[in-house]
Amino acid sequence: MGWEKRGTYGDGVLDPPTRPELFTPDLYPAGPPLEPAAAPGPTGPELLGDLAAISGEHRADGPMHWHVDDRLMAKVPDVPVRAGVAALAATIGEPLLEWLVADDCPIESIGWGDPGGDRIAGIAQPADRPTHRVLNQRYRYEHPFLATGSLLHQLCWNPDADNHPQEVLLHALLAVAHAQLIELLPSLVGSTELARRQQSLVLSLLCSRSAGRDGVRIIAPNGEGTIPGGAPAMQTPDLWSIPFATGEDPVAAPPQLGLVLAPWLSPGSLPLASTFDRRLVAAVDAEALDGWLTPGLARGTLAALSVETDAGRLPDVGIAAGHGAIPQSEQDRATAEASLRETLDEESW
Repeated sequence: MGWEKRGTYGDGVLDPPTRPELFTPDLYPAGPPLEPAAAPGPTGPELLGDLAAISGEHRADGPMHWHVDDRLMAKVPDVPVRAGVAALAATIGEPLLEWLVADDCPIESIGWGDPGGDRIAGIAQPADRPTHRVLNQRYRYEHPFLATGSLLHQLCWNPDADNHPQEVLLHALLAVAHAQLIELLPSLVGSTELARRQQSLVLSLLCSRSAGRDGVRIIAPNGEGTIPGGAPAMQTPDLWSIPFATGEDPVAAPPQLGLVLAPWLSPGSLPLASTFDRRLVAAVDAEALDGWLTPGLARGTLAALSVETDAGRLPDVGIAAGHGAIPQSEQDRATAEASLRETLDEESW
């Protein structure tokens, strides 16, 4: 089952986005300069409603549950940061939460700070506290779910060594998680700096596909381009060709990466999750991506990003396998929030 085709899409080409302001200006120069969200950020009640929205039917073990988990509250005391971490439960990063709150987890805390450079998340700088991870304080007023994919990247990253396979795979996982959140909460799509950075990566992944074939592939050397109609100097045939890092010498992958990949890789491929190399990326291509990025999710996410993929009306965005429907109306949102308030102590926010 593949995506429905439109125009030249059957040959691997998508129409350019109709809203270039949703992407970074290096990819789509018609968009405005990047500006992070200004104060104030989302309020506690607003985050409460959004956690309900992405929890769907999984209120007992989903993001809403994790946000008030005592162990996570101790490790991530800041409310918005904790909401961003808890949102992992609605993505492929869900297995990381139990690992994160375990007594032997090497990460002691997550908060706001300086991760160095323009990183969204990373080790607090100066790097004298390697057990402390931070979100870039530049994005303090952005919606914290916009940083959830970057947290997944950071939690599965090897801080002691780097190579291109590590970065391309972790950026792909980041994009998958963000696409899953867009499907559950379409209002995440926006024109703030952090939204545009993440949306640009999602677009690049969803457009990384072999010419004339359905399905996303990280490695697709004959692909038609990751940014339809975008800046020629930034165009690449596939996600693998984006220069995230240099070198392909194998690098050890942390055990928690295996937690994320275990439900999706075959028993024969799972041992590959111990090493960041091209073989692991190829295994994820062959065994995991189609399960993560179903035709409906991919098509719906592209629609939310102003990229059309068929000639008729695009399907509604809002249903993700295993998570149920999100509240689409203000009345539904109010009902969800009222229900949450009955079960959560207001002081926990």
